[in-house]
Amino acid sequence: MKKAVVLLLALVMLASLAACGGSSGNTGGNTPPAGSTTPADSTPVIPGVTAPSVETGNQTTLADDEPQHGGKLTMVIPGNTFDVPFGVVWHYMTSFRPSHTFIEALMMETPRGEMFPYLATSMAPDADKKEIVYKLRDDVYFPDGTQFNAEVVAWHVKEWQDSGFLEPTVTGTDIRGEFEIAILMSEYGNWAPNFLSSRVAGFISMENFLKNGSDYAEQHPMGTGPFVQKEWIPGISITWEKRNDYWQPDKPYLDEFKFVAMSDSMTQNAAMVSSGADGIDILQTGNPEQIKTLLDLVDCYAVGTPTGPMCLLPSSNNEGSPLAIKEVREALYYAIDREAICEARGFGVWTPTTQVIPDTFYGHLPDRNEASFDPARSKELLAKAGFPNGLEMDFYAGASSDRDTMVAMQDMLGQVGIKANLEFPEAGRMIELRTKGFEGIMAGGVRPLSNITSTIFMYFDPNYIYYPMMWRPAELTDLYWTLRTTPLVRQDLMEEYCQVLMDETIVIPVYDAYSMFVVKNDVHGGGFGTFGAGTEFLPADIWMSR
Repeated sequence: MKKAVVLLLALVMLASLAACGGSSGNTGGNTPPAGSTTPADSTPVIPGVTAPSVETGNQTTLADDEPQHGGKLTMVIPGNTFDVPFGVVWHYMTSFRPSHTFIEALMMETPRGEMFPYLATSMAPDADKKEIVYKLRDDVYFPDGTQFNAEVVAWHVKEWQDSGFLEPTVTGTDIRGEFEIAILMSEYGNWAPNFLSSRVAGFISMENFLKNGSDYAEQHPMGTGPFVQKEWIPGISITWEKRNDYWQPDKPYLDEFKFVAMSDSMTQNAAMVSSGADGIDILQTGNPEQIKTLLDLVDCYAVGTPTGPMCLLPSSNNEGSPLAIKEVREALYYAIDREAICEARGFGVWTPTTQVIPDTFYGHLPDRNEASFDPARSKELLAKAGFPNGLEMDFYAGASSDRDTMVAMQDMLGQVGIKANLEFPEAGRMIELRTKGFEGIMAGGVRPLSNITSTIFMYFDPNYIYYPMMWRPAELTDLYWTLRTTPLVRQDLMEEYCQVLMDETIVIPVYDAYSMFVVKNDVHGGGFGTFGAGTEFLPADIWMSR
């Protein structure tokens, strides 16, 4: 077990590397610990473009190994039951990671903020003209034989606009050639290049959608990616088979890519140990105890990227809610013993935090690491807010959350007089609560993207689809509009923004976590740990040596 702990800490340090330094303005930097395994070069090799040189994890494969063709790979994404079809045009994809097999974006982005071409050959943002011009590849086709071009991009942008998926500053597009298009904005936003470099902004066949209708397109999605859907069994699995007409020569390497629903961690561990038909090859998990266990049991490695803090998100924008009172939110802040949670459940991966932005990203406030656990202070604040005898509220946590941690926080809140009625809704219900609102508190991550203004856009823009029940003061909103319209992100303004988040207790950060993939050693490539939150890995580049 000691060996597993040492390896796990090495992996976390390597994962942190991907988020430090670089063109995005991040500060700091780490070096791999002594004795750690040299990472393999699994960055993508794409005809005509330059791949980023970013380390990708503690993989034991030699960098010069030749990829092999063939093989059927199985991955498990906890909490995803694949019981909802893919809504890929007008709202957020309900099965985001499985969509990696068929959805691709215009650009790719690393956690450092570095961007390089993918479906586009170049990107030219112009803050003065309030536009971003993309030149597209001319050799990309959908499985139905239709070509990816500027008309397809324009159609997607219009669909996103009509559904409210894009914010209103995007006014439309200007097609400047069959493979050139400009994204037009009323006010330039430096969030837009990041959004368009995410698979959330991926592309499906326009012909398939218009000819067969939205219901058919959701259940039979066709994208530019390396795989096409073979079988979908709602609630159980979704299987993809390789495309022989994929635009990247000699890819994909795998014959089949399958996602299986498996929510119980003991079942997942048994499947990782197995090498038979019931075995799995990759497990995405944020459970540090599970990672620690698997590294000791299985011939595997783990790699991932910082996901930012797990926070308590209050319904502070709900009229009449106790959480609209600052002192109540502060009482939540002081009620949580972050050190105890990380010691008991973090297994060397989680770290206590009181800030929304981790210290590996710009915007973190180095002088604001203040004391955070004071139950007596919490009770005083509740009394000051008019609740001397405590209060009751609903507490939502995702089905894949670490339940021991959630129960521990429920108990800590109870110790100061806050009765938290804890529920664990499934993925579909959680999406509904995030987008339509709720009363009470929700445990949720605030994931820092490479461009921190994109994080602010997703979580704190009052007009975006996430968390409408969360209050945003006018000061925060005004600062946000300044931040997002500067040609380059300004670190001083970002720190000022984060100062307001803390001063007003907009959210209650608890611990910083990592999104990790546990991968068997005979699975190679894929760029795990290379890319930002909107990409994470490339199915076309994964190959197997068994």
